[in-house]
Amino acid sequence: MRRLRQRLSRLRRRMLFEDLLVTEGCVGGAYGFPQTEDPVWLLGVKYCPLRQRQALEDDFRSRIWMTYRRGFPSIGAPDGPTSDRGWGCMLRCGQMVLAEALIRATAGRNWRWTPNERSDAYLRTVAQFADVEQAPFSIHQIALTGERTAHKPIGTWFGPNTVGQALRHVSAARAARATDRTWPVPVLHVAMDSCVVKSDVRAVCGDWHQPLVLLVPLRLGLTELNPVYASGVKACFTIPHCVGIIGGTPNHALYFVGCVDSRLVYLDPHTTQPAASVGRKCTEAEREADLTYHCALPCFMRISSLDPSLAVAFYCGSEQQFESLCEHIQRILIDTEKYPLFELRDSQLDWQSAAVDFLGAAAAPWDAEPAGDDSRAADDDSDSEDDFVVL
Repeated sequence: MRRLRQRLSRLRRRMLFEDLLVTEGCVGGAYGFPQTEDPVWLLGVKYCPLRQRQALEDDFRSRIWMTYRRGFPSIGAPDGPTSDRGWGCMLRCGQMVLAEALIRATAGRNWRWTPNERSDAYLRTVAQFADVEQAPFSIHQIALTGERTAHKPIGTWFGPNTVGQALRHVSAARAARATDRTWPVPVLHVAMDSCVVKSDVRAVCGDWHQPLVLLVPLRLGLTELNPVYASGVKACFTIPHCVGIIGGTPNHALYFVGCVDSRLVYLDPHTTQPAASVGRKCTEAEREADLTYHCALPCFMRISSLDPSLAVAFYCGSEQQFESLCEHIQRILIDTEKYPLFELRDSQLDWQSAAVDFLGAAAAPWDAEPAGDDSRAADDDSDSEDDFVVL
């Protein structure tokens, strides 16, 4: 009972803190893109705000925006949460990465949303994220999977690596149940130890019948972002395969989709929206379309304010696109950066192979978050149950 009271107290403090962030603009605010000649990079596409403003705004507005929700069926038990406010922001960011990948797979990078959008690719994508347990990528599925596989109680804040691992399990379960082989179910691979190993990716993708979402969790500093990595973070958005970065500030996860000058462009999940009215009279497609939103105005944050714990995400629809991604990573993120964000290798080093053999393949993905990931999100109670890693 004491533990439950402490958790409820932490949740109330977190909700009050987030209210202040939104109302006072401590993290950022929603504004239009700046009138500048400086380029804006948006998920691999370059724009000049002065000459291509409408195209830039249309592209940003087409990104799928997942936010806190309220009034959905309870998660896990009859008395479980019916809102994810205060704890679900990183889970929503993970959903946004996956939604972007599904849109790439079904409609392509040049797809643009309109208020009357009713295309099959859009409606089926949105339906995957409905706030009900039956939806394959719902917050219910992600939270329950995190509880089952990572021992993260429902209502607990996830870090970038944790949500990536949960999505990996959720996507694999979706693929195992899928009956429509024409509809894409992405293969998620989480590259650990700040190293993308090509042979590992090829092993999980097999014959490449399904697209790949590659997630690279990183730790780019101790308590704040090391400035030597700032250029590398920005360079990620110049790669056409990029589907965003999940990170933010402690207790405040954000989905980053671009950069301009010294700032990052992001979608903020910290707006609480109602879940769809399941009982109202409408078609199934219309009801599912109500479960996602599109944001008209971008938010900005100085890259120096970014928490060092984050994850970069890439999408590859085929083996050829993966080879192209590796070429871009080598040329843009490694060869031209004095301090690369991560490594790219053809195969595992001997010690990595030995570690996997010793721990077992099933144990390796969950063995550690990047230092400070979930622990930074916890309140500083002396009896906190979170594990801390000393660097």
